[in-house]
Amino acid sequence: MLKTIKQIAEELGVSKETIRKQAVKLPPKLVTIGNNRVKMICGDGVETIKENVSAKSGKKFATDSDKQVPMMALVEMLRAELEIKNEQIASLTLALANTTESLKSAQMLHVGTMQNTLLQENKERPKKNILEIFKWRKLG
Repeated sequence: MLKTIKQIAEELGVSKETIRKQAVKLPPKLVTIGNNRVKMICGDGVETIKENVSAKSGKKFATDSDKQVPMMALVEMLRAELEIKNEQIASLTLALANTTESLKSAQMLHVGTMQNTLLQENKERPKKNILEIFKWRKLG
């Protein structure tokens, strides 16, 4: 991964001038010139600079190899979390399907009850002759 002198300086908490001095000591294959003549340093160059600055200042900076172990532990932790989340999603999906079926059953029961009520009301009404409903009157 390419980093600028400014990025490395901020990461290590040192001046850009300190990083520039270290960059000059690097082999040319580790330093490239990017857009606007910005020096870009590849991963091996960054590691070399970290080691040199660490040796001079007495500070210990984390290198990529130091980050590997915690990174792997983090990946494993996230995989375990993801597995738990997948199980939760499967469980909730099943619960949702059961709830949907229960609601359908309740709706069907309600429809059946309403039909029976309407049929009962129709049976209780007295039947009228069609002529009684539409009483014909003579006009005129």
